[in-house]
Amino acid sequence: MDIVDQAEALAEHERERGIAAARARAAVMVEWSPTCLNCDEPTPAGARWCDPACRDDYLRRMACQATDE
Repeated sequence: MDIVDQAEALAEHERERGIAAARARAAVMVEWSPTCLNCDEPTPAGARWCDPACRDDYLRRMACQATDE
């Protein structure tokens, strides 16, 4: 394993750690929202996002913010 492989492995590890942290914060942050936490569209009862794409986008952005902190 050369230095490039090590850097890629570290970056992947940090990305996964950020995603896990964002998911944990999202789960605790809001149990339910009348509008999507990502795009402000109405959500079905008991949901935080209007669809899986919005959920994934939201979690990706939260993960990026977590790694910036």
